[in-house]
Amino acid sequence: MIGAIVDYDGNTLIMSLPTDELADHLGSIGIDNDIPIGGTDEIKVKIYPDNDIETSQTVCERLLPDDKISCVNDLCEQIESAWRVGYSETDKAFCERDLRGAEAMSETLSELDKQAQEEIQQERGLSM
Repeated sequence: MIGAIVDYDGNTLIMSLPTDELADHLGSIGIDNDIPIGGTDEIKVKIYPDNDIETSQTVCERLLPDDKISCVNDLCEQIESAWRVGYSETDKAFCERDLRGAEAMSETLSELDKQAQEEIQQERGLSM
């Protein structure tokens, strides 16, 4: 969904988010803590959409430099797991609400997923 290039101490890591091995990937280039996607004095980070899904572009544009890479990873996992909501509704909500930052997008997606679950339950109740 989102690509990340992390440069640290002469080493470069290229990875796709979400990943179950975030700590292992970062550890492979000597980073043993969570880092902001805006980077630090020693660590350079570049985030980019790694597919043609519009939501990936929207998320990248709306992330904040101080968002932690682990939160971005969690957001990407949440977006990919929210099949009830779908990419277009997710993108629409992020844009219409002018959301900024991984936390705000995550909270909104949780809200949308809960609403979708409730709608599905209502549909099931009506069709029985």
